[in-house]
Amino acid sequence: MAAPVPPATHIVALPWWTSFGLWGAVAVFAGFMAYKIWQHRKNSRASTTALSTDKSDNTINHMGDFDVRTPMKSNRGNRNPLDGQFTRAPTTKVTSTDVTGKTFADVAGNEEAVARLKRVQGWLEDAMLYDAFGGKFPKGVLLVGPPGTGKTLLVQALAGEAKCTLFAISGSDFVEMFVGVGAGRVRDLFQQARDEHAETGKPVIIFIDEIDAVGKKRGSGGPVSNDEREGTLNQLLVEMQGFAENKGIIVIAATNRADTLDAALRRPGRFDYTVFVDLPDLAARTAIFKVHMRNKPTMESVDAKLLAKMCPGFSGADIELACNEAATLHAESLKPEVVKIKGQYPLKEVPVLGDRYTQQDLDRAKAAAKHNAEQQVKCRAEIAKFAAANPITLEMYSEGIATAQMGEARKSRARVIPEVQRKQTSYHEAGHAAVMHALKGDPVTIVTIMPRANALGYTQATPDDDRLNMTDAELLTRIKMAMGGRVAQEIFMNTVDTGASNDFKQASMFARKMVTEFGMSELGPIHIGDDELQGFGGSNFFGSELLNEANREWRRILKSAKADAEKIIKDNRDRIERIVARLLEVETIHGPEFVALWDGVDPKGPDAGVKASGLPPAATTDATQPAASANGLPPAATNAAADGSKTDGATTGGTDTGSAKEGK
Repeated sequence: MAAPVPPATHIVALPWWTSFGLWGAVAVFAGFMAYKIWQHRKNSRASTTALSTDKSDNTINHMGDFDVRTPMKSNRGNRNPLDGQFTRAPTTKVTSTDVTGKTFADVAGNEEAVARLKRVQGWLEDAMLYDAFGGKFPKGVLLVGPPGTGKTLLVQALAGEAKCTLFAISGSDFVEMFVGVGAGRVRDLFQQARDEHAETGKPVIIFIDEIDAVGKKRGSGGPVSNDEREGTLNQLLVEMQGFAENKGIIVIAATNRADTLDAALRRPGRFDYTVFVDLPDLAARTAIFKVHMRNKPTMESVDAKLLAKMCPGFSGADIELACNEAATLHAESLKPEVVKIKGQYPLKEVPVLGDRYTQQDLDRAKAAAKHNAEQQVKCRAEIAKFAAANPITLEMYSEGIATAQMGEARKSRARVIPEVQRKQTSYHEAGHAAVMHALKGDPVTIVTIMPRANALGYTQATPDDDRLNMTDAELLTRIKMAMGGRVAQEIFMNTVDTGASNDFKQASMFARKMVTEFGMSELGPIHIGDDELQGFGGSNFFGSELLNEANREWRRILKSAKADAEKIIKDNRDRIERIVARLLEVETIHGPEFVALWDGVDPKGPDAGVKASGLPPAATTDATQPAASANGLPPAATNAAADGSKTDGATTGGTDTGSAKEGK
């Protein structure tokens, strides 16, 4: 049997150009990739060379194990953490040739702080004087004070006075989510200062605003730590005073939370001076008013000291706001007259030149622009004359103070309040004022039933001078004044409402603290504070007998105060009726008019009450003075009455027993 014949094998030969095409595609792709790699390396070498040759515009920032060269001009540009821009400190540089617009002449009311910074200015301008006597250049100055007291303004004034460079930065600029960024920015900030000092040979100021954002106590977060913030703080500590000394650099920082700062940051050697910038007292507020009134056309009869008495507890920022509000309100009231003045200086329409225009079109446009500029100058001069002839009145400043404290008068709400409630509020506020005046307490400065914020009305009495402490007689007067509102409603309207709840709250607080903290009762000098009431296991340190006696004593004080208020109201019924009738008519009564009504003088007379303080004889608008805090006193006055500690005189005056009439 014959073997089977295998099938024929068919071999197909591909054309030669097919093989060449496949290998060619591979070669083209490989060449393209090689070209891209070469181009990338070329650009990297070029950028590195450019950065290294320009020493004035570059610095070195360290991130981990990498040295990244960073252009100094791009402070807030690229935020890529791999290119070094992220660790660039976003500072504001103020050189000696720059104009901040502020000097120490713009700072009022902080004489001690200004004196301390002027001493720093002396170091910056003439260090040899202090070196001759062995004085050392201060490393840092910490400005501590409540918000709005002018800490940043002091640094701006120092920058405007001193002939040196200042780098300003916020404490929050050091806080980032990436590890090492905050510390890198601290290093970069001080490196900028060192470079500036080496270049100019003059001292350099670093100003860190709100330093508490980065300088809080380490370990204060409890079981959850913040290694990044603590690492940033550690770097700041080393830069301010480490192994290597920083020559010619002074750090000035500002905060209103100095108690939260780390002890190592506050110690001498880092912050040698701690300057307290407190709320201004009466004299300081007067000086601040003069600073903000000097560029405003103000009536000559307006007394800055009188305005300062109207706003105990105000900071410099509050006073600036009040003055600006007064100028704004006065300008809006004269807007129709200003519009008429503008109409006397019409402007020509400047033709818009297109792509094709003739010389005549260009001349016409130039003439119109020149005419408009001249008209604007004339119009501004005429408006300035009009403003000088119509200066800001005391009434407008009073309204500005009230608006800064409590907001604008709610005239729309006043129109819808029923007449019965208006009458109840009038008797309530008249009762407060009558008791205070009859007891010869602080002078009553305003009585109003014009709603502001959540108050339907309020009565304010401010002392003539600053008060550092309060006597038992003064506290009893305040308690009786608080009771006067409800008592007047009961006697004249035979009704009670929820509007007196805040009066009772503050009266109870005063009476309770007189007994348990101030030693102003028959129980003698004892102190029963909230901390002492709770001991181990929730039991108090005092026996029930003592606590019951204390409760009976402060309740006796309240009952006695109410009885005295009732007697005063009943003995002065006719006077209160006159005051209420006037309140229902004009809604707001100022101090001189109140005294005139009390004495039976016609308040509508031409000079009634004007000579007493310069206030308008009859406030026919809702110009009012500010209410105080929720318990009737300015913020710090509440503390003075509550804990007996000394406070500055700017914050211890003023009573507003109707500033929060709940339910009315």
